[in-house]
Amino acid sequence: ELYLKNNAQNYLENIIKIENGIFIHSKAIKKLPLKFTVLFVGRWSKEKRPELFLKIAKEVLLKTNEIEFVMIGSEMEQHKNQIQEAGVTYIGEIVDTEKLNTFYENANILLITSYREGFPVVVMEAMAQGVVPIVTNVGGLCEHIQDGFNGFLINNDNEEALIIKFAAQTIALYLENSNWNRISNNALSYANANFDIHNFNNNYKSLLLKSQAQI
Repeated sequence: ELYLKNNAQNYLENIIKIENGIFIHSKAIKKLPLKFTVLFVGRWSKEKRPELFLKIAKEVLLKTNEIEFVMIGSEMEQHKNQIQEAGVTYIGEIVDTEKLNTFYENANILLITSYREGFPVVVMEAMAQGVVPIVTNVGGLCEHIQDGFNGFLINNDNEEALIIKFAAQTIALYLENSNWNRISNNALSYANANFDIHNFNNNYKSLLLKSQAQI
């Protein structure tokens, strides 16, 4: 947009976008977890709006006890009481990849409440385990998440109450929806096709070989 605005569109062809990649551990169809679980995975920071996650959890838990909300991430220790008072399970920081994958394997939803993002690696990790992302429509999230197909997009409204309402409704509807497996498997299939580290490596290899050929 900036290039077009400044009549520099001729330089657009010089831009090559290479997405991050992750190691895909399993390509099997996701099994239904024992308890419907919603995850927050990320550091406690202003742009992530973890307080908004807690407010959504409170709204949902007022109407059902069939859902468990879990918070995983760094810089949460001082907010532990606030998290638990909201009825949310506090886990804190996890540095062991296998342990984190266990949480993904046993979760249904990854809820992202950020007001600013690029495209978070946690979305890739979650989708690769069949976890359905429900995210605010910011940054590059809409480039990969197709609303109602492999996840859900929440309008990043200026009124926080509307975000809470829509997110809570989406979670509740998803809990009751017979299409759970379909959307979960769509997320998993999309991750397998687009996020594998081999794609990342091959794209960089092609870029470097192209650059060498031009020298």
